[in-house]
Amino acid sequence: MDSIIIHPRDKKEFNFFVELAQRLGLEINTTSDVIDAQLLADMETNKKTGYVAKEKVLSTIQNILNEQKTDYKNED
Repeated sequence: MDSIIIHPRDKKEFNFFVELAQRLGLEINTTSDVIDAQLLADMETNKKTGYVAKEKVLSTIQNILNEQKTDYKNED
């Protein structure tokens, strides 16, 4: 399958291409659609990982902010 990337100059031109694709019966995905789909896939993958306590996350962030080197190994 091939793809075409179109960079419209304005919203009116964007809407024109969307309507044209729909009338031709073509599948159209905007960059927002692709990003949302990837985010959902990543979230589904992350649901299967272990639980990390809020305190551990905040501690790690604080260490990074303080430029302290910590061991980032997954303990699970």
